[in-house]
Amino acid sequence: MQRIETKMQGFADQRGFSLTELLVTVGIAVIMTVIGLYSLSDFRLKSRLASATREMKSDFDMIRMYARANQNGSVIAILTANSYVACVDNNPANGNCDAAETVILNRPQSTYSLTYTVASDNGTPIPPLTLIQYNELGRLKDANRLITLSMGSSYTMQYRVKINQTGLTEALKSSDGTNWLPAL
Repeated sequence: MQRIETKMQGFADQRGFSLTELLVTVGIAVIMTVIGLYSLSDFRLKSRLASATREMKSDFDMIRMYARANQNGSVIAILTANSYVACVDNNPANGNCDAAETVILNRPQSTYSLTYTVASDNGTPIPPLTLIQYNELGRLKDANRLITLSMGSSYTMQYRVKINQTGLTEALKSSDGTNWLPAL
């Protein structure tokens, strides 16, 4: 019994933690916090890009349905590097949304700092101001279009909205830019 009391008295003399123990604990907490913040920022970028892709796919589905419902053969969407607008083009020869024409949709520059790159079906880039025309059946007047959404060179994940000749849209994603998988 005497031996147990002596050990208990030894513990009673210690107060708190040593400086080394405290520094090691704080160091581990800092490292875990940095790793967590990096993972969170990566997750935020990925979810913003996926959200913008779903929104664009939904917008182009709506534009197609508008063209079919109104039997209007000159519904157009104009894409710039980071925004797009769709309207009923009363003068299909000029390919613009003029002041007197009905604007169906106007998506100003994204708050996510997205960049849109448009290409034809074979991957050939199309100039920044891109015109996508739908006929009265909701089909594209030109060849298939691929709209790639990206968030800068530091982020490798890319999303793409593919609009095929029939006007149907498909959302795709790729981490390397070559192997595209369904995104939704």
